[in-house]
Order: sequence, then structure tokens, then C-alpha cells
Amino acid sequence: AATDRVTAKERPTGCKVGPLKSVSELDERVAACTLAIDTSRSPAQLALALSYRAQALLNQNKCDLAFEDLNRARDVSPSKKSSAYYDVHLWISYYWQNCKGDFDRGIAVLNEAAAILPRDPAVYNQRANMYRDKGDYTAAIADINRCLLYTSPSPRDRTRPRMPSSA
Repeated sequence: AATDRVTAKERPTGCKVGPLKSVSELDERVAACTLAIDTSRSPAQLALALSYRAQALLNQNKCDLAFEDLNRARDVSPSKKSSAYYDVHLWISYYWQNCKGDFDRGIAVLNEAAAILPRDPAVYNQRANMYRDKGDYTAAIADINRCLLYTSPSPRDRTRPRMPSSA
């Protein structure tokens, strides 16, 4: 629905993600996102600002504050089938993996994300990384293969067996 989407004019300036010009820009992003959170006009805008602030906080190693924002973003998200809702799951899995070292909880969150957008390769790539870090190489390889399946350029290529690279 159109009301679930955040339009460019609703998106506050400064509350964003992406490459940084300097580390001090993280503080500016947190401040801009806090303002956006305090003045949000829609659940979609609130969820996006919370997610963006959480990402800046994770970059500052403020894991617990980021986790609070991510859970709140997940709770207020107006669409449980949207890519924004899915992205929150990816960041929550990042929290479990990189802040807490709890691979099982991170994998569980990624399983939820895979149910939301089952053909998105990012979830399988991230889950493969977690399985690898956990030492479950069989599951990691299975997820990398699934990731490759969904990154193939054409449906016909998705049905062909893959040859190992010679690199």
C-alpha cells in the first residue's frame, strides 16, 4: 500500500545510511535520526528512522542501544512483508553475530527473514557467514549455493548445475 512506503520528501535529511566521509558523521546521523524519530508522521517513517539510527549505533559499537531501535522498528513496521521489515531482520542478525557472538539466535532471525523474502540472496549469504563462523560448513555451503541460485542472471541458469570455479 502507498501508505506503507516512505517517500523521498518524508525522509529526513541527515538520517541516512551509506558511505561515511568521516567517523564524526555517525554522531550527526544519530542526531538526525533521533529528530526524525521524535517527529515521524507515519509508522513507516518511524521504522526507517529507527533502523537507520540503529545502523549508525552499530557502527559506533553501541550494540544494546541499536538492538532496542531494531526491535522497535520491527514492532512498528506497518508491513510485515516489506523489504524494510526484512532489512531490520538482517540487522538484528548482525547484532547477534557481531555484538553477542550468538550464532544460533542470529540464524533464527535469518530464518524469519527468509520466510519474508525467500528469493532474496542476501539472507542466504548472511546465514552462510553465520554457519561458517559457527563451524557448520555443510550448512554454509548449502546457503551459498542457494544464494548463487537467486543471483543467476536468468531462470534457465537457475536450473543448471553449477561448475566449480577454477580460481
